[in-house]
Amino acid sequence: MKRKISALLAVVFALVLVLTACTPTVYTVTFDAQNGSAPTTVKFDGSFQLPATPQNGDKVFGGWYTDAQCTTPWTVPQTLTGNITVYAKWTEPSVTTGYNVVFDAQNGTSPIIVPFDSNFQLPATPQNGDKVFGGWYTDAQCTTPWTVPETLTGNIVVYAKWTEPSGGGQGGGSQGGGSGEATQLTSVFLDQYLTVANGCLQYTTGSTANSFDDNRGVQFLQNGGVVTIVSSSNVEGVTVVSVTVATNCPTGMQVQVSVGTTPLKCEGETLVTVAQQSHYTQLTTLNFVADEAVSGAITVILTPTAASKSMYISSIAVNGEVGGGSQGGDGGSQGGVSGNVMPQQTYDANTFDSDNLQDKLLAYDGSIGLPSTGNIDCLVVPVQFSDTQAITSADLEKLNKAFNGTAADTGWQSVSSYYALSSYNKLNLNYDIWGVNIGTSGNVFTASHDSAYYNNYNQTVDVGDYTYTQYGDEVILLEVLEWLEGQIDLTKYDTNNDGCIDAVYLIYSADVDYQSDSSIYWAYVTWYSGNRQFDGKDAYYYLFAGFDFMDEDADRADGTEYSGTIEGLNINASTYIHETGHLMGLDDYYDYDMTVGSGEGLGGADMMDYTVGDHGVYSKIMLGWITPTVVTESKTFTIEPSTTSGDCLLVMLDFDNSYFSEYLLIDLYSATGLNALHASQANSYLYDGASYGVRIYHVSSSVNNPYSDEYGSFTDNNNTYSSIPLIKLVEADGENKFAGTRGYASESDLWQTGDVFSRVFPMYTRNDGKLVNFDITVDSVSQTSATVTITFQAE
Repeated sequence: MKRKISALLAVVFALVLVLTACTPTVYTVTFDAQNGSAPTTVKFDGSFQLPATPQNGDKVFGGWYTDAQCTTPWTVPQTLTGNITVYAKWTEPSVTTGYNVVFDAQNGTSPIIVPFDSNFQLPATPQNGDKVFGGWYTDAQCTTPWTVPETLTGNIVVYAKWTEPSGGGQGGGSQGGGSGEATQLTSVFLDQYLTVANGCLQYTTGSTANSFDDNRGVQFLQNGGVVTIVSSSNVEGVTVVSVTVATNCPTGMQVQVSVGTTPLKCEGETLVTVAQQSHYTQLTTLNFVADEAVSGAITVILTPTAASKSMYISSIAVNGEVGGGSQGGDGGSQGGVSGNVMPQQTYDANTFDSDNLQDKLLAYDGSIGLPSTGNIDCLVVPVQFSDTQAITSADLEKLNKAFNGTAADTGWQSVSSYYALSSYNKLNLNYDIWGVNIGTSGNVFTASHDSAYYNNYNQTVDVGDYTYTQYGDEVILLEVLEWLEGQIDLTKYDTNNDGCIDAVYLIYSADVDYQSDSSIYWAYVTWYSGNRQFDGKDAYYYLFAGFDFMDEDADRADGTEYSGTIEGLNINASTYIHETGHLMGLDDYYDYDMTVGSGEGLGGADMMDYTVGDHGVYSKIMLGWITPTVVTESKTFTIEPSTTSGDCLLVMLDFDNSYFSEYLLIDLYSATGLNALHASQANSYLYDGASYGVRIYHVSSSVNNPYSDEYGSFTDNNNTYSSIPLIKLVEADGENKFAGTRGYASESDLWQTGDVFSRVFPMYTRNDGKLVNFDITVDSVSQTSATVTITFQAE
């Protein structure tokens, strides 16, 4: 179906965690926020930490300075010789740059990515055992302090500096102990579905959240009862679980935390009551501590104290043992839960199941729609209504160019020329347009009723073994085939001899309805559900779309704009191209309903998403056009742009020796060939018009239970209803769901020279929560080639 949704809103909120210590020393550091609030004085002892990031309206905090004029940045020293005062620097909100600051705490936790826009604030002070945080630096060796600039010219990474505890008292030790290296696994919830950034520990709940609040996090209504939140993976050696919550209920809310079957205590209590917040920005962080290190799933229980108001939870941070090891390449650490690394996967070229999507569909259904390879004859029938403007010879010629024309005819591609290029000439479509190159010239089919009749048509049909609801578009299909049956040989359009007419394109003259979700006058592919045959062939798949789609974005001589203007585009065939993908079995890769499912996807950047550019490499594998290189050992690969070469790497995740399993796909995107036109437009859906970059896709395409939901996907997962997406872009800027760009893919989502997978996603996992056992390094990338190194962990 052609996409019909609005831009998605990204949700951004700040989380402040305050950890205090209590060992006195002689000297103090006074933090003057210079914002009208009272200064904060912190004792400089073995447990010294910077205070929480201050606030000052919409101004941007720029760090601490030794002087009130903020000319000299202050960094945490090893010792003090007397009490000192440091001052907060403030700047006016910056103009949105579209770039991000990546805060690498260098403590084993996932980096935090913060969009550098008018809402920019430093993240909460990180923790690293009893070490002292010394500020943010521009280099990993922490030789040059970083201060918040006025603007950015690109994405940057800054690094936390750590020093051993200073003298003057005993530093606070962690409770519980454990032999492994402890790290804080922080999961900040991004929406009401408990979504967290990729690589973070994931959580699920059987309760339904009411909404999501930018300040307080996930909202559960108290009248909904007890809420139980459980981690998707076990964690070992847990000593502390920190839960950040809030409530607007006068009688508060209650919180419990357990690891496995062991309850943890907060200030000696297993059940803690949280008081009503005094302001909507106020959050409460509860630190639940284990008597000794414990292992198991993390369970957080929120219990209401009344039948009104709400409970909120914004994050869960777990201090436990981590495992994993060196990822090779530049030595990035792939930290994770001990013993939770994915096993080595097996690829056997001799027994590999090379079936593509059409092979599977044919084996399962006994027939397919439009074949994806070969020389295929297709039938296109213009449909005239008595109450719409007459279809003219000029309209028919335009339609012929949209399907059979050249790049010069359309200003981009016709359906036929597009698929020849996208398939590397493995699919050659020849369109018979009724009234143009078949039938009497200028003669078109006229429906029996006016357009409103079919739009309102809704009848139950009994075919013996089952009943179904028949709508107006199917009535038109039957009228067309009855009309054609005596005039042409319809068996010509069963090119693969599966007993079905491959596809019928019905192009109607009624106005496309861009407003109503219930109108049939849109663009979609569906199938005939009855049992009638025509010339001995079953009717099956058909495409239903309007003439109007040819004018979308077209640079028309009369100046009419349907969806904007792409200069030089005479006839827009992109909707017909997109729907032809459905005729061959491809899903939509956008999300029909953001209130359910994973909310993940491609951010618009695909022909099966926002009808732009070339088909992606996953689609090309499914249609039998390319064969990826399966990566089985640590190795460096050189790939050329997939749009012209078909080059693609497959890195196994949970692999069953077929394309219908879980894996990563890696290719080189280039704003050339079929991508060139759409990439050249302002605010392009193809990565904001980026010239090139490496793409990494996460594919989950198992087929254990075909057609198992209302979406109708053959695969178990899709990009709308399933909790795991069929395909998503692994975003190079570390974001999740394109949060910083309103849900759309941007240039920062493409991987560039020097990018290392484990630096962006230190804890990237398979769908089962097991950490990946490899790293990916982009050694070099240009518009014509990329060099990528895959490095596996030693067994």
